[in-house]
Amino acid sequence: MDTKQNTCYEPEQINQILKLVEIGVCEYALPPQAFVNVSESWANLLGYTQEQIPRADFFLSWWGQQIYPEHHKEVISALNKLYSGGQDKLTLRFNIKHHMGHWLHVELLAIAAGRDDNGRATRVLTVLKDVSEDEKNYQKIVENLHEGILILGPDDLTRFVNVRMAEMLGYTTDEMLGLNVMELMDEVNQKKCHANLQRRREGVSEYSDYELIHRDGHRVHVTIASSPVFTDKNEYDGVIAAVIDISDTKQQELSLRMLSSAVEQSATMVVITDQDGVIEYVNPRFCDVTGYTVEEVLDQNIGILRSEEIDTEIMADLWGTVTSGENWHGEFHTRKKNGDLYWSLLSVSPIKDEHDRITHYVSVSEDVSQLKEARMKMEQLAYVDSLTGLANRLLFRDRLEQVLKTIQRNHSQAALLYLDLDDFKRINDSMGHDVGDALLMKVAERLRQCVRHQDTVARMGGDEFVILLVDVDGMAGA
Repeated sequence: MDTKQNTCYEPEQINQILKLVEIGVCEYALPPQAFVNVSESWANLLGYTQEQIPRADFFLSWWGQQIYPEHHKEVISALNKLYSGGQDKLTLRFNIKHHMGHWLHVELLAIAAGRDDNGRATRVLTVLKDVSEDEKNYQKIVENLHEGILILGPDDLTRFVNVRMAEMLGYTTDEMLGLNVMELMDEVNQKKCHANLQRRREGVSEYSDYELIHRDGHRVHVTIASSPVFTDKNEYDGVIAAVIDISDTKQQELSLRMLSSAVEQSATMVVITDQDGVIEYVNPRFCDVTGYTVEEVLDQNIGILRSEEIDTEIMADLWGTVTSGENWHGEFHTRKKNGDLYWSLLSVSPIKDEHDRITHYVSVSEDVSQLKEARMKMEQLAYVDSLTGLANRLLFRDRLEQVLKTIQRNHSQAALLYLDLDDFKRINDSMGHDVGDALLMKVAERLRQCVRHQDTVARMGGDEFVILLVDVDGMAGA
């Protein structure tokens, strides 16, 4: 190619080629043999006709005046580098003024199409594309993110925040622009942030948790994923950060810690198993009562605690209830590590996932052995004669009612015997009540030995006794 030639395409040819595309092409030669050819789409993109582009002033003032002031230095510097031979092509994004006065965000591709003997560009071909719509779409995406987006400059002042970021802290986006990020933190978090920003300057990206201060003063717990931004010259240009509000998560973690602490310190035994009954967790109280260590029971089946005396009907009822998704409550005979048995008051509840499927069971129990023993003693006091150990009047009445119902149902027979001790009062008066009591206990023992286990001997009071015989064969059988 003869780099000194000034030949070019005719504008009509360029326009015919570009009619169907939404980009503009501008070909120009640099002074002293300057010329400018723009496609119709290039002129239209900026709101002009081809005839309205001031070709005479294009290089003197017009082109530079169309570039956004804050982008002017960067654009002109990059083009000069292309002209001087520092590079053969470049791509830039910047704002350029529309004929109606507003700013367009454009992407410019520039290629040196010819150079002189000194390597300086003589002809340049540029392609201009309006990416404002891309920016709008990007803006929509950013504004609709659930995460907050925060961009800081090298001075740690906010250059950009999305709506979510501003709302997270109770501000508008305009109010947050220009804020120093340190103003959003207390002293402890400021020190942490200062150290992290220093690592950003060193090119390090990382996640960090902070407490930011809401406009109304309350704390907002956040996780921030931040990365450094560098210019083409590898100069630090700030930070871009994605901010997630984890206040709810922190509150849930606090609630879980409090619940965990309550379970760990509870005087109630807590056991969690998987759906197959394999133990996954026990609290310290469980270990205290059963004698097992945590390591001894983890991954073991809950059946290791089961007593052989457990009624199979109770077990069937328990598993049938909890596997159907209901809670089960009852008393259970449970075995300790040393083999001793104790009574536990047990509640078992299923744990379900979001699909209503059972994944675990949690059982909460108390050792009620002493309570059970006390209750048995109370029942004994209520139904058993304290001196002789025989059934008292109340228990005898209950037994008699049961026998009468059995007789009516089975047409069987029973016998009722009544006896008292002759001259018992004389023994008490002459030999004392201790001797009288000893006599009553001896009589009770003799009577108990004379009957079967299904029969009942009761002391009605004083020296009066009643014997209830069941399943007898008439008077002879009695």
